Amino acid sequence: MEDNQDVTLGEFRGNMKITQVKLAELLGIRPDTAAKWENKPLEDLEGKQIRNLAKHFGMTTDEVLGYKKPDLEPLKPEHTFIKVDELREKISTRIQQRKNVSDSEESGKNEVYDNYNAFLREVTKKPKIALFGGYDVGKSTLINALVGNDKLPVAWRPTTAIIILVRQKPNGVNSECMVLRYRKDEEGSEEFNPDWFDDNPDKLKELCIAEGSVELLNLYGTRNGRKEGREKEREEAAAAILYVDSDILRNVDIIDLPGFRDWGELGVHDDRVAKELLYNNHTYHAAVYLSRANGFFTEMRDGEQLMSVIEHLPWLEKKGENEIKPFGNLFIIASQAHTVDGGNQSSLEEIYKDAYADILSLLPVTVIKERSEYSGYSIEEYHSYLGKRFFSYSTNNEAINESFNTSLTELLQEMTDVVYKEAKEELLKYAKASMDAITDELETLSAIRNEWREKEGELVEIENNEETRKEKNQKRKLEVREKIERFKERSNSEFTDK
Repeated sequence: MEDNQDVTLGEFRGNMKITQVKLAELLGIRPDTAAKWENKPLEDLEGKQIRNLAKHFGMTTDEVLGYKKPDLEPLKPEHTFIKVDELREKISTRIQQRKNVSDSEESGKNEVYDNYNAFLREVTKKPKIALFGGYDVGKSTLINALVGNDKLPVAWRPTTAIIILVRQKPNGVNSECMVLRYRKDEEGSEEFNPDWFDDNPDKLKELCIAEGSVELLNLYGTRNGRKEGREKEREEAAAAILYVDSDILRNVDIIDLPGFRDWGELGVHDDRVAKELLYNNHTYHAAVYLSRANGFFTEMRDGEQLMSVIEHLPWLEKKGENEIKPFGNLFIIASQAHTVDGGNQSSLEEIYKDAYADILSLLPVTVIKERSEYSGYSIEEYHSYLGKRFFSYSTNNEAINESFNTSLTELLQEMTDVVYKEAKEELLKYAKASMDAITDELETLSAIRNEWREKEGELVEIENNEETRKEKNQKRKLEVREKIERFKERSNSEFTDK
């Protein structure tokens, strides 16, 4: 037996994700006593209490007494997205070279280059994976494990209160975190569009409330921090960007969301920001839905919430055009999987089977039919592949995570291929459309120029005939005057004769 005096009861409880009330129940003590025992070493518990903990968590008593939170290896996929990065850099360099040699006064041409560059950034941006689920299911914990960094705030109680985008730290950025505010729309209502995460740095600065160390997340991005804060800025906080150096983040951005409450409570702050992103499904490419293994889809709201996630899941699969299979960008995860029979795979498969049956009964036919018509996969194939999208995850047993890690790594490669292919196609379309627009504009300018030349010729002709015209007019004036004089003379003569 390996004694571990460094781990207290409170640390064990926090790592195992149980409340003080549940701990008190397992130990046979009062909740207020459990609160006082937070700093009590595990080894000081009575034998019966150790056995109760071991039974509940599917561990041996030696494992409980020698408990030490394992250091998980972060996911280390190959840098597959580098080919998209290189494509963007290559084209961007060419655009800049064209701008450098163009006449600085040709603002119209430079505007074309700038617009193309902006479109280039849009179609070559990294895919995003969004994590959905109820409170306290381990979304932040999972992200920390994947990136190999415990920067996201986690606790046994529900923690995350705003949208947090976790992305690779770019060159030239010194801060770890940037907190963003809501923006007022035309009617004065607050809104936050997750697309703003991809705005250029100047636009992000306009939304920035605070920028600095990761401690800002505890202040602005957690329920506890928001309750303690009284400053106006804390109430305005809608989202944050967390910069982390990690292998997985070279290929994808990850979005951490607050947990859902009951589905109808749209007025609650953290519910609202989570659902805004859910309905804005062009912001993300893949979805991970988490439910605790020891209560996996036993609550109706899990099924209802997953239905909304599936309904808004981006359509990436296209039979014969990419390698993504039906629901290949969806992961349904039983978190804290070690709590089910010690992470026994057969036991986990049983709870997946029950959840799958419930999910199929809730799945709207129209949702699958629309995806089927788009992708070319049959409805039967969608039903079959959905059953393969259940995974286990545990921060206490790395072996449990193998299937999820493998499937996620494969999806990163597949999403890179999709982005790369679509980027080249869209850039060619944009270039052609731009050339067609330029051609139409040139034809219009050419027609205007030809008309101007015709008018200019008429003007020259008029100017050349001006002297002749003046002489003719002068001669006509003289003739008129002579006629007038003759008329006067004749009239006077006739009057005198009378």
